[in-house]
Amino acid sequence: MKIKETFNSSFSGFFLRLLFKDDYQIYLDQTFFGSLLGKICLPLVSEIALLFAVILFWYEGFLGHYFPFLNLFPVASILLILSVIFADKSKILLKKYHIWYLFFLLFSGISGLMAATRGINYSLVANGFFLFAQFGIAMIAAQGVKNKKKILAYLVFLSLPFVLTGIFQALSHIRTASTWLSPGETGIETRAFSFFGSPNVMGLAAASIFLLSIFLYLENRKKFYMLFIAALNLLAVFFSFSRTAWLGLLLALFLAVIIKRRFLIYLLLLASVLLLIPQIKNRVTRVFMPNYLHDATLDGRLWAMINGFYIAKKHIIFGAGPGTYGGQLATGQASPVYLEGIQNGYTALYYTDNQFLEILVQVGILGLLAFFGFVVAIFVNLWGNIRRQDNIYLGALSIFVCFLVGAVFSNVLEFGAVSVPVAIILGSVMNES
Repeated sequence: MKIKETFNSSFSGFFLRLLFKDDYQIYLDQTFFGSLLGKICLPLVSEIALLFAVILFWYEGFLGHYFPFLNLFPVASILLILSVIFADKSKILLKKYHIWYLFFLLFSGISGLMAATRGINYSLVANGFFLFAQFGIAMIAAQGVKNKKKILAYLVFLSLPFVLTGIFQALSHIRTASTWLSPGETGIETRAFSFFGSPNVMGLAAASIFLLSIFLYLENRKKFYMLFIAALNLLAVFFSFSRTAWLGLLLALFLAVIIKRRFLIYLLLLASVLLLIPQIKNRVTRVFMPNYLHDATLDGRLWAMINGFYIAKKHIIFGAGPGTYGGQLATGQASPVYLEGIQNGYTALYYTDNQFLEILVQVGILGLLAFFGFVVAIFVNLWGNIRRQDNIYLGALSIFVCFLVGAVFSNVLEFGAVSVPVAIILGSVMNES
């Protein structure tokens, strides 16, 4: 106790409280933006727009075949903005984690302007900025929802089509594109990808909804159907054969068990029994094989990391510009920043497969520090409510942990199918604290 009191009275304790303690708040309608749009308040329209945005982020690949305009315009992103515009601003409580994210977007904007002055395509920079912004927009939009737990339940039910499709793909042995299959792994011809095209995206999306379903059930144990939907999402995670989703889910459950029910940790240890399945054992143990590490150094994640730091050093303060490196957007628009990564004849890889590295390259050290500040502020907010509130806070913390694990191995902010639902969950939960 004395140690805690001494630390709290020290400069370090004061500084950390100043940066992260959840003691600052202001309602959106009290801000300039909120007062400007304060009279525009249609909560039902806001909620419908938010749910339709999720539907499009999850099912745009399927719906685009029947509604071609979805492939031409960012309809889902526009719906997110409309959701904020029509939201009840008096219900949206802004806290320190919002400020950290605004700083992140501020540095992203400065980086984008500097990139545009260097001749980078302004539309590439603008789209890259909005990919970062949509996470914060979704979080704020969710805070304006009247019945937040109902919106979370809708998310669970809306996941069923993509989850069932993924399970069907696995059981039907639909062959997956060779891009997602490793020649060194035997027995795996199908990795479920549902409507997303990427097994990793489906795995992370299903893992998040699995955790949400479990904690919604713990909130109301009469809702047994939540357990059934959770089981389907768990199957989808399994059939995705995504190591990232597996690890994220395992660490999220481990955290929840350690905090809430330590005696259940033995059940988690039983997950190691799954290694008896040859395909899983092959998938997990391959990352420790010398030839895999050798390939990763030449043409894999390790080379992407080396290459990313090489480019980041050239733009260390403000970065090369949002959207200019390491993701689908930069690849699709042939960003010239890739040319800066050529080393001794070796070219840069298209994807960083690491959200933090992508932020460092695109927005610089200032943007990365602001994003880390946001992450810490979220943890402080959720941790402060776990012991005095209901299970849903622990659920949000677990989902955020799973999301961050995904960020270590992929560019999750570029995947609206993953980032937007997670942002909605965080916004819905933390506005209640």
